Amino acid sequence: MYTLNLSLFYFFFDLSGHSLWSDDVIILFAEYLPYLIVLGVVIAVYHFWRLGQKNIAYGYMLAIISGGVARGVASIIRLFYHHPRPPQALHITSLFPETSYSFPSGHAIFFFALATSVYFINKGWGKILFALSILIGLARIAAGVHWPFDIIGGAVLGVIISIIIQKIWKRYEGFNSKHF
Repeated sequence: MYTLNLSLFYFFFDLSGHSLWSDDVIILFAEYLPYLIVLGVVIAVYHFWRLGQKNIAYGYMLAIISGGVARGVASIIRLFYHHPRPPQALHITSLFPETSYSFPSGHAIFFFALATSVYFINKGWGKILFALSILIGLARIAAGVHWPFDIIGGAVLGVIISIIIQKIWKRYEGFNSKHF
């Protein structure tokens, strides 16, 4: 497995370091696209709230909460599992510094949880968010800050956590509407 992880890492990491333009594009997707996605979901919450479609607004808020819970799970895992990032393990220079442990990817777990929750609300936007989440993950590998298995592990955990939160919410929502 280590050989596969290493081979995949170098396949994507070799995309960086060829020009400032390509490195800037990788950094854009790895570091700044995530902020735009979160801003877009926050705008969706505001938009649907203002239209009086509070159930849809709650769904987008739950998507943000799912991402936050998933990110918290990543932090807890990193307390117990200390997997070094590629720059520390391979003595390479990444496109930007990251100092925490690498598994699971905090970005992947957050954005795949977010995408899964949005998919339950709007399949079209959910698919777009899944594609953007993959792009973020690949860019973080190309930037040299994550191993491919960090991204895959974060993606799987993010989807699972989001599904669990959706099930809990549906149970609570049903309980709330039946008994109050």
